[in-house]
Amino acid sequence: MAVNQDVQSIEETLNKTDFGHVVNENKVAILISAAVVVLGIIVYSVFAYMQKSERLDILDQAYALETSVFEPFLKDELAPLEYKKKLGDISNDLRGNINLVPSFLAGLNKLDQAGKLDSAMKDMTADWFAKMNQGSMGRLFLGLRLSAIYEDSGEVEKAITLLENFANDSNLSLMQDKVHFDLVRLSVQMKDTKKAKQYFEKLKSDHQGSQFFKYAKVYMSGLL
Repeated sequence: MAVNQDVQSIEETLNKTDFGHVVNENKVAILISAAVVVLGIIVYSVFAYMQKSERLDILDQAYALETSVFEPFLKDELAPLEYKKKLGDISNDLRGNINLVPSFLAGLNKLDQAGKLDSAMKDMTADWFAKMNQGSMGRLFLGLRLSAIYEDSGEVEKAITLLENFANDSNLSLMQDKVHFDLVRLSVQMKDTKKAKQYFEKLKSDHQGSQFFKYAKVYMSGLL
């Protein structure tokens, strides 16, 4: 009985003001809204926890690959054929993982030096590149390596297209002198004088103090 009286007293007090009257008239809606907010907070908390758990799981898997695949190969404890097989078995979730890119690049260089950088590794590199976040530095470095692989395999147009994407990305400022130098060099190689001059002028206006500008002048010496 005392509880009912207290509730009635609260309602009477609320009704003495316009705001309180509105609260009384919409008690059910307000309670439902509050419940929705609380439920939303709970769902968000669970989702955030799951995301954190997934990230930690990915990091654990990346570390396992680092120690069981990349390190042994780079230390000559794993043969190239076995190394490439293990790379092919990596799950999609880990391909292009930014934590593994430095070791992946080191592995590419080691395979290249041994003359074992084949078309399968080229395709794998392209796959890793495609899975990386746009605008990341890791993606830029992997893309530059991929463009060199394309060039070495005679796919110069693919290399140019890849480099042009970097040149046109306003979010990327790092290594733009290298990107434009490669575009000058490859355009000269493809006998595309118009593009070669275009990229050279960009290099001249934005990176005249760069060593790559000096290299570009050598390539352009017969065209200027």
